[in-house]
Amino acid sequence: MLGGGPYPVVSRAQTKSSADKPQMDTIQISMERTGGYGGTHELFNIYPDGRITNTAGQVQQVPAQALESIRRKVETLDVPKSCDIRVSGGLCSDCFQYLIIFFGSSGMKRTIVIDDPIYGSDSVSSVAKDVRDLVLGLKWK
Repeated sequence: MLGGGPYPVVSRAQTKSSADKPQMDTIQISMERTGGYGGTHELFNIYPDGRITNTAGQVQQVPAQALESIRRKVETLDVPKSCDIRVSGGLCSDCFQYLIIFFGSSGMKRTIVIDDPIYGSDSVSSVAKDVRDLVLGLKWK
C-alpha cells in the first residue's frame, strides 16, 4: 500500500540511550493517508512556519506554535530513533493507513506507518493522532 516498507514492529520495551535520543529544534512533517472505502490517497506537507499543503496544491496556515507540542512528542517517542515505526491494529476494510515522516533541521528523520491512530494510547499513536487531527481539522476545499 505505502512505499518504502517493510517496516519493523518496534516493542515499547526497547530503551533508548542518550545518544539515541532525537534532537529537533524545528520540524517538518509529511503525512500520506491511504485507504477507506473510496480508495483515498492524499499527501499533506507541514512546514515549520505553519503552512500546510495538500496534493491538490491548496495551502492552509496554522500558527507555527501549533507544531511545538508535536515536535516535543516526537523527541520523546518510546522507540530508538534509528527505527522506522510500524503500528498495526489489525486489518480493517474501511480504515485509513498513515505514513508520517518527521524531518528535523539537524537532518534527523523519524518515520511512522500506522493504522488509524485513534485506537492506540501509546506515544506513537498519540503523536500520529495529533498530526492527523491538525491536518484533517482544517477546511480543505
